[in-house]
Amino acid sequence: MAKIIKKQLLKKFIKTCADCTSNMKVFLYSDKSYRGGHYFGKIGFCSKKEEEKARKSGSKKFSWLGHTFYTWNYEAKPYKHLEHWECPKCYWRHYRSQMYNFK
Repeated sequence: MAKIIKKQLLKKFIKTCADCTSNMKVFLYSDKSYRGGHYFGKIGFCSKKEEEKARKSGSKKFSWLGHTFYTWNYEAKPYKHLEHWECPKCYWRHYRSQMYNFK
């Protein structure tokens, strides 16, 4: 028989929306789920020196699913990472604007 685990609130965070800069309350639960915002990962920021080093390294071309992409031979090392969060209002506004955009 499967064991039923109840969700327990672990932490409360105040995060800033990347679009409208409003503050939102994010709740983290014991089963590693969250509520109160939409998380899109971390964005790395690199220095101009690192970016120039990557640009000078050259690029290579590859195709995937019929699309052509270019990538640098050297990956620039970021000096800082920021988390990208959006409030529900901004998330759904973007989602609805792209929902019927068939091209």
